[in-house]
Amino acid sequence: KHSKQSRITHLAYHKKYLHKHCNAMLTVAGRWVSMLENYTEWITLCDELDRLSSAALCKVSFDIDAPFEYNGDTSVYAMVHTCMEGIKDKLFNPLGCTLSLKKVERVRRAAKALREVGEDFIRGTYEKIQKGEPFPDAMFSYVLQEIHEAGGSFSLEEIIDEFIVQFVAGTETSSNLMKFILMEVTKHQH
Repeated sequence: KHSKQSRITHLAYHKKYLHKHCNAMLTVAGRWVSMLENYTEWITLCDELDRLSSAALCKVSFDIDAPFEYNGDTSVYAMVHTCMEGIKDKLFNPLGCTLSLKKVERVRRAAKALREVGEDFIRGTYEKIQKGEPFPDAMFSYVLQEIHEAGGSFSLEEIIDEFIVQFVAGTETSSNLMKFILMEVTKHQH
């Protein structure tokens, strides 16, 4: 089953789709730079790169216009950030003995909210695909189109799981890559 799932999700990253999304990425980066120009207080660049990667992934992969601002626990960035905190805590404390119940509940709420965002996107997009209507121009839309064309052999839960994996993994890897590039540029300025 994994090879079938992998084959379908890999099709969304074909160059014919990736080329289409370069402009969306540049638009998000332009919005981010404009926002930075208006800052009047000190910022942490690493946090800003996390927000940029989250907003870019929202737009390119899911056609969601996410704000860069933190917006409490309701922003997609906050949901992913909270879920990642929970994953890191679980890795370093496998028995969970040191986690407060309040923090565990916050992570559960964030994971549930992120799954709801995924389910809304998936249901809306899949319905449009089934009806032959125009659907969002996003990478994950093409995953859904490939699933539909392959006979729809995945459950909604499996597709939501794939949404979450792409979202969390994509945000973290993109953010870490930008941080690494920034570090190398500052070390080797010539």
